[in-house]
Amino acid sequence: MDIQAKGIKAEPSLTGSTRTIEDYVMNIVKNLKNLEYSSLLDVHETLQKMKTSMKSKHELNYWKVLQCLGEMSVDYFVRTLILNEKASCKCHTYSNLFCLMQLFVQLQVNVAVIKRQLTYKGQLIPVFFKALRQKEDPSLVREGLIGMYRLLIVGRGELVEIYMNNRILMDFQAQIKCRFSSVGIHSLHAVAYCSELMYVMAVHGTPKTRRIIKNSPALRVLKDYCTKLKKEIKDHELPDMYKILDNHESIIGVVTDEYEAEEMAETWKPKVILKEELENGFEFAKDLIFCSSPACRKQYTEGVDKQFRYCGACRLSRYCSEACQKEHWRKSHKTSCLQNPQEEPL
Repeated sequence: MDIQAKGIKAEPSLTGSTRTIEDYVMNIVKNLKNLEYSSLLDVHETLQKMKTSMKSKHELNYWKVLQCLGEMSVDYFVRTLILNEKASCKCHTYSNLFCLMQLFVQLQVNVAVIKRQLTYKGQLIPVFFKALRQKEDPSLVREGLIGMYRLLIVGRGELVEIYMNNRILMDFQAQIKCRFSSVGIHSLHAVAYCSELMYVMAVHGTPKTRRIIKNSPALRVLKDYCTKLKKEIKDHELPDMYKILDNHESIIGVVTDEYEAEEMAETWKPKVILKEELENGFEFAKDLIFCSSPACRKQYTEGVDKQFRYCGACRLSRYCSEACQKEHWRKSHKTSCLQNPQEEPL
């Protein structure tokens, strides 16, 4: 389906009809509410075509759709993820979960959306551990690791405790160990996120957590993996190699130096860390911001525009001016605003 915003049409090959970005997202929300998992495969395919289009205006529309999705559907994505196992037939459980996880991770491009996701952490985190521990699809493991890392960037200490209670260090050990035989890009990517997660957990964890990480088999396995990488670098130079080595050194630093850990935790800025993650991630992402008013969709330019104001009710939609905020509220946001997180998304 073609997407149109302020006179800009999406790639003609994507559909036969023309819709506004808001209409398109509302249709996705409808399918999420009805647990129409099959339709999400089409959504994912459409978004990927837009993102990888050779025409910059189509790629720009991708980021506009993504922001709109975060503003209007984050609660419903969480609900669909949580209900996946019950609502899917057995043969499609993991394929549906993979598609959902990919879309869910793509929404994690700003702190506001991640904070909203964390509202449901008690029900959401078990789904990520299921993705991490399944053996059907290694790609699903990677998506799970990315999602868990981005949640941790914002959730920090509270999430460290939840991860530790779920014995995540054993998962890191298993994931790194099973990738010793391969130094391909996908294996490196998974190990890189294991090390990223371990580092942030060491920074925001309690002194007891740091001691556990310091003495854990997971850190020893990571050290062995790094030793192997140093030999491989002579022959290959693949992405994430140096990131893994740097992460290992950073982990050692914070688990052996209490002052360094406290200093890192005090100066931690989720927005800055998330931006670095998006720019250096496996699939290059951007932290583009647009006015949420369909009649505007102005792109925020740092250093030129004042900070966009958030909707006071949902804290998700953003506006370049009070006029845009009032117009959007009057025309559609009043009925689509996710004013309060649902206490029970099920």
